[in-house]
Amino acid sequence: MDPSAEDPDRSDRAASSELEAITRWRRSLDAGDDPGPPPIPLPGLLRLERGRRLARDLEQSLGFDHPPVPASAQFPLSALLVTRPAAPSVTVWGPAAETPAAFERQPILSIRDGATPVLAFRAWEIAGGRLRGVRVAWPVPTVEARCLDPGRWTFTGAADVPHTDGSCGPPPCGIRAAKTAAGALEAVVGREPLALGIVALAGKVVEHERGYRAAAATAVGMLVVSRGEAMRFDGFEVDELFAAPDAAVAAARSRAGRLPPPGPKRHAFIVERLEAIMSTFTGRWAGGEPG
Repeated sequence: MDPSAEDPDRSDRAASSELEAITRWRRSLDAGDDPGPPPIPLPGLLRLERGRRLARDLEQSLGFDHPPVPASAQFPLSALLVTRPAAPSVTVWGPAAETPAAFERQPILSIRDGATPVLAFRAWEIAGGRLRGVRVAWPVPTVEARCLDPGRWTFTGAADVPHTDGSCGPPPCGIRAAKTAAGALEAVVGREPLALGIVALAGKVVEHERGYRAAAATAVGMLVVSRGEAMRFDGFEVDELFAAPDAAVAAARSRAGRLPPPGPKRHAFIVERLEAIMSTFTGRWAGGEPG
């Protein structure tokens, strides 16, 4: 029998050690160094390593002896990924205020396709070492939508996703997010561990009465609820949470806050914390807050 199965502290220590190794590797990679293979062969980390290796090969072929070190990010890395999606092309039906089927009954209020992200709320379950929506897992904070309707599905993804002409579904395609923190929480109430957060919706964004359908989404701030505790994740912590949620949550236990007992007070507490996270982003993208 695995000794860690009888010793939760040992399991947490192992998870924390893995997260620390991942953090050191990521920081070295982001600083322009060559840290070698990732300490843990997670799919997202392996994609980052392949990307860096290809970039190095290109730099050498162009005659760059020393590639420039990127400037410090003014925003969390995951927020910057809005314009550089890092995930495989997937379609995501995420938990939001409404089920996917209910979304088709909501009239379209507006369609946006601008440079300013639309901020909204979203929820995920944590299971099997991944943050999971209704249909797929999110291996990284940024995902792009693809229409899976047999008559509209393509490898490259059309610019008109999510569709608004009734040609796909039900339910219609797109990454879903809620306009309110309470709406996101309603979709996963009673399930733990769970993650809730703020997503920056990009590309084509279709507005409905209670939420949105978008072409792309990036998680920029997160709140995890587990074992009666709440933990906030920002910046690089968001990337680590998606890469290795079990290890990230174990490492965050030392700064976790106790939640009220299950019921209206806990619900209100979580909603308040999510709205506080949202407030840190709304000033950065004027007009990007959910309507």
